[in-house]
Amino acid sequence: MNNIKLAVLGSCATRDNFNSKFNPNYKEFYECILTQNQTSLISLMSSPLNYTENDIGDLTEYDRWNVETDFSKSFLTDLIKLEPSYLIIDFFADIHFGVISLATNQCITDNRWKLWKTPYYKSLIEKGAIERLAIIDHTEEYFLKWKQSVDKLFAFLKEKLPNCHVIIHKARNVNIFNDDGTLVDLATSGHVKKENVQLLNRYWDELDQYVIDHYHVSVIEINDKEYHTYKEHPWGPFYVHYTEDYYHNFLLKLHRIVCVNHIKDQAVNKILVDIFKHYDNLKNEQLSQNLLNEMKISGELQEIINMTKEENQKELEKYKKESIITFLKRKLRVKVKSGI
Repeated sequence: MNNIKLAVLGSCATRDNFNSKFNPNYKEFYECILTQNQTSLISLMSSPLNYTENDIGDLTEYDRWNVETDFSKSFLTDLIKLEPSYLIIDFFADIHFGVISLATNQCITDNRWKLWKTPYYKSLIEKGAIERLAIIDHTEEYFLKWKQSVDKLFAFLKEKLPNCHVIIHKARNVNIFNDDGTLVDLATSGHVKKENVQLLNRYWDELDQYVIDHYHVSVIEINDKEYHTYKEHPWGPFYVHYTEDYYHNFLLKLHRIVCVNHIKDQAVNKILVDIFKHYDNLKNEQLSQNLLNEMKISGELQEIINMTKEENQKELEKYKKESIITFLKRKLRVKVKSGI
């Protein structure tokens, strides 16, 4: 089985999970083929902006890419071309940045780290042509436009990418900074722009929940404990720069979603979910990764399960607390090299 192709629409909170600095072995399983970084959903689903090289100015290559893709909305056409199996979304930019409205149905993300460096933005300031819309200042209006944009995105996905599975990453702002062993309030630490973390996270809850309530999506939520940010994070301390265990747990959650989706037989799928619950209780975090390893080795797994469903259904139930792979190897003598 080839590596699973996925795309990210969100921020470093999601994209960093597919960075070897945080998950050294992620490339054994996944290929992140496309990213849209720090773009508001309102911006993405609005009309593209015509711009020139002079509008972008002397930015770093990375910052230029961020601004240009936000202007061009090219992520949507690239999705169609690349056809990822999974699209993982977080709404960081809608929480932290908001948008600048330029014309009817035309917005850009109000990214203070990147857009504000450009000649284009400076010209808007000079003209007094800045019409900002932020979730914390214009909550009701922002939610209305954002929900319209969500509906447009999912209509687009249904038409153009019906087989792409959407995952909502319920990333959240942390409010504790581990400063060389001393836990301090991040917002008042002097390292970041002061934010009302509780309020922003409440808005983030509402954004995520709207999608979950209205569309068929999977969810990754890392809430087993209170996570912190820390000084040694590769990008420095920030609200969505987490400790290393967060990224490891994210990958584990993703493994589980992929495993369950891969097993299309409903009876076996139910058993697999039950196995995960059982191993959760035992705090065994290797199960889903081992299963994924097995599926990478044996591309014929689904066919084997389908062929043997009726014959082995009763015994599958009997052994439901065991690994599906281990059971199939014993029953059918499937000769695969096991990582379990």
